[in-house]
Amino acid sequence: MKKFKVVIGRKNVENLDQSKFNVVPKSFSPYLIDLNPSIAYTNNLNLISGRDKEINRIYTCLLSQNKSKIVLLGDHGVGKSATVQKLMYNVVTLKSCPKELLNLHFLYFDVGLLINGLGLRSIQLKMRKIYEFLSHYTNLVLYIEDIHLVQTHFLISYFFSNLIKLRNVKIIGVTTEKEFEYYFQIDTRARAHIETIFINKPNSEELCRMIRKNVKYLEKSFKIIIDPRLVKYAINISSAFSNELSNPAVALSILESSLITAKRKHRNKLTKTDINSNFNFNYKLFKKISKEDKKMIAYHEAGHFLVNYYSDNIRNLKTSAITIVPAEDYLGVTTFNYMIEKQLRLDRNYFIDSIACNLAGRVSESILLGEDTAKFSNGAAQDLISATITVREVIMQYGMVDEIGKNMTYFTGDYSDLYLLSEDIKNKVNAKTDELIEQANKRAQEILNAHLNVLKRIAEELLKNEVLDEIDLKQICNQEEMLKKNNKKFNEDF
Repeated sequence: MKKFKVVIGRKNVENLDQSKFNVVPKSFSPYLIDLNPSIAYTNNLNLISGRDKEINRIYTCLLSQNKSKIVLLGDHGVGKSATVQKLMYNVVTLKSCPKELLNLHFLYFDVGLLINGLGLRSIQLKMRKIYEFLSHYTNLVLYIEDIHLVQTHFLISYFFSNLIKLRNVKIIGVTTEKEFEYYFQIDTRARAHIETIFINKPNSEELCRMIRKNVKYLEKSFKIIIDPRLVKYAINISSAFSNELSNPAVALSILESSLITAKRKHRNKLTKTDINSNFNFNYKLFKKISKEDKKMIAYHEAGHFLVNYYSDNIRNLKTSAITIVPAEDYLGVTTFNYMIEKQLRLDRNYFIDSIACNLAGRVSESILLGEDTAKFSNGAAQDLISATITVREVIMQYGMVDEIGKNMTYFTGDYSDLYLLSEDIKNKVNAKTDELIEQANKRAQEILNAHLNVLKRIAEELLKNEVLDEIDLKQICNQEEMLKKNNKKFNEDF
């Protein structure tokens, strides 16, 4: 096997860092590119922080003879490519890696361009030359984005199946778990040579640390001050309203778009309004809503949050954000993150609190409006439907009602299933449905009446700021709890 020899003009230059020079023949461009020269001049501020555990795992694999073909798996935008970029920067620029890896050359193999840009004969010739080139050197790492594409073309698939058998060639690929399973499920030989590493979604705190450098870079580029609190705010509402939980790419995209908005308005400091304007909120419709209706929406959404916040049995549901601005088909939205690791056992109390959380918006409206049920909103009607469906699951799927039967699945979510039941069972189901809904309704009333001041405060803040994230909501709750404690202490002293 050969090692690269850097030649400038006619002289061998041994005292220079060989890892920073281009070693790929120009004839392979743009399908095979040496990344080292560009990595050497990469701005550190562009790189994510963290992912050290995953990077150390990649180091271990690259040092191994049998595990040097690596595929990073994770959802789109979770930071797979960013992790590889940081790895390259550590090796080429910082030299903060095992000494055996210091002279690595990272080559970018553009599979998509190769498939779309060349005919069969040209692909065959190009693959043969690339294969011969790669097989002669020991310090090459082939980086392939969307590595599943190698399985979409029979010539490249054949080339790849031979390439992964070469011990001297190291490979780092990235793709999603779904695409990897779909395209590599038949090619068991290829899978046997591949070591998979999962890039999991970070939580909000980890995400803040990861994009800290990127935020500094954005500040420098746009010359706009970004408060650290607003970074957390952008992360929280992006996970809430973009259907992308803890996604670095989404959070950075939202921040960049918000900075553009602030720049166009000639501001030197980012605001919540700048961030909110970059979500799919219907402000045009919001302006048409009356003050009374806005107040009703604010109470409705605040009710959902409070019952969730003060219910001990549904700790696996965590409110991520609230808005009273219309979004999609809703006049207001309360979003929840579902954390299954914190709720492994489901009992009747769990479901009662869950149903209470569903009914909380309706109950909160009744506190505001009194008992005039004719004035309930469309959201309150939808809450009642959701609560009824959950009750049916408790009774007919989970079998948690002794009078009807245990572990007997009657209900699949389709109300036509009810017609298959006997009249006796249907009557029992209906009676038990009314009983459980009433029980959950009382539970919601108890919580909201016990925290009436917090309910009013959150509603006021929603009317004022339109969007509240989990930090805003916790601050309001903590302030009210501290006020209660101080008042209690004052009364005890006197």
